[in-house]
Amino acid sequence: MKRTAEAQRLHELRAEAAAELNKPVDDDGVVMLSAHRYSRERLLAQLVDGTGDPERISEKLMAVGEAIRELSLSTPPKVELVIVAKKEVQECPQCGCKFAVQKGRESLEERQRKAP
Repeated sequence: MKRTAEAQRLHELRAEAAAELNKPVDDDGVVMLSAHRYSRERLLAQLVDGTGDPERISEKLMAVGEAIRELSLSTPPKVELVIVAKKEVQECPQCGCKFAVQKGRESLEERQRKAP
């Protein structure tokens, strides 16, 4: 079955939204975000083409933009944690005071070898 240009664009927007939200393409949030983004594109095209009332289009654009922001912000950003240094607590053999000693950077292979 051949897709129309509009259906193809909506499909592309769903794939982009799924990647951004880190969810499957059939997730409700992904579907809504892609639909709002598609609506924004169509409204902007109407504004540029001069078809439709500019004031109504502007109002709709504001509402769609707010919906897009809410959907985009509803998913926390991806965070990658990288441990670059590790502190080890040691005890002084003379006085018994405890202090932190920073160990050097370990490679992934070294950490995997030490893991249980």
